[in-house]
Amino acid sequence: FMSRIKLYGLNIFLLLMTVPWFFINTKMESTGGFPHWALYALFSTLIYAISIFYFLHKYWSISASEKTLKK
Repeated sequence: FMSRIKLYGLNIFLLLMTVPWFFINTKMESTGGFPHWALYALFSTLIYAISIFYFLHKYWSISASEKTLKK
């Protein structure tokens, strides 16, 4: 079981990893017409979406039950 704080922290970390921070090279290399930073951003966004789907699927009911227990 992951706590809500750990889930938020992991979510923010994964979201920050979708930004291509380390592509600061001025040389624009490309693959299939896309710059490498754009391919990285698309792939990492796909990974982020899959991870959010997994977290919502696994922990949504746990989070909802915590709210009803507190009331």
